[in-house]
Parts: sequence; C-alpha cells; structure tokens
Amino acid sequence: AGVVYRARVTLPRLADQSGLSASDAARWQAYRDWLGQHEAWHARHAWEHVDDVRAAIRASSCARAAEAAAAAIRSVAEEQRRYDIATRHGATGGVSFP
Repeated sequence: AGVVYRARVTLPRLADQSGLSASDAARWQAYRDWLGQHEAWHARHAWEHVDDVRAAIRASSCARAAEAAAAAIRSVAEEQRRYDIATRHGATGGVSFP
C-alpha cells in the first residue's frame, strides 16, 4: 500500500524584535526552541506510525481501505491528543510565553 507522509510545522515569529529587552528576547527564543521540540515530537510520532496506516490498509479489503487508513490515523491523532493533555500542550516542558 502506498502511503505518503508529509509534515509541515509552522512556528510563530516576531516580525520586529527591536523593541524587546534582552530578557524578553531570551525568553522568546527559549519559548520558540521548546515549541519547536514539542511540535517535532508530533511530526516524528506520526512518521513512526506510518507503517501502522500501511498495515491497516493491507489488512482491509479494497472497499474498506480508506476507512481502515482513517481509523489508523485517528488512533495516532488520539495518542497525540493524549500527549498534549499530559504536557498541557507543551507547557510542562517550557512551551509558554510570556
């Protein structure tokens, strides 16, 4: 079964940091770093489960392949939702600003 995986993570950026104090600029950079790590986990986790989607498709009939793939994807999404709950969307690891 052909499964294509693409992930794009878009992180916030400040258009103009010139008005930030050195302390606020450092806090912003730390926030972006933590947020990047948190979102990278989501992308990596999905990548690590591509074979689950492929296996679900292969185990199904042609008529139910899309449904099987969608169920496998929902399972991965549920794991990611639980991760966000456990980490409070990354806040437990430092993803919060200000």
